Amino acid sequence: MFGLGPFGRWIARTEPAADPVAGMNLLGSDMEELAHIARTVSAEYGMSSPAVISANLTRLLNRRVPVTSLTAGGALGFANLNFADATVLLVRGGQTGDLGMLAVHALQHQVRLESFACTADRVVLTLTCGGGRLIDVTAVGVAHGG
Repeated sequence: MFGLGPFGRWIARTEPAADPVAGMNLLGSDMEELAHIARTVSAEYGMSSPAVISANLTRLLNRRVPVTSLTAGGALGFANLNFADATVLLVRGGQTGDLGMLAVHALQHQVRLESFACTADRVVLTLTCGGGRLIDVTAVGVAHGG
């Protein structure tokens, strides 16, 4: 007859119930937000953060581990840079043809890791291939650490 009115509706308002599947007393919307954040971080860092990639590259440079091959990376424009100690880096070419040239020279054992540069959001490798040509590629992740 009188209805609740704004004040009554405010009093009768209940907080959303926590999603029992989510755990930790989180709301379903919280879980969706966390899942979105996880997807964003995964898209930005791929399999590894720049710090993890840098640590692996420092080890590879210090030990002078040779590049053994360059294989398909599972997506267009990506490749697996394989090292003799079983470390595999997922890399993206800087320019068209870079990955193809590296693959050909890797078959002839003419690819060497020269250096790398790390910023907050990327790691760029400089590789030398046959004839002393320098090619820069961006490391996306470490598929396996040696």
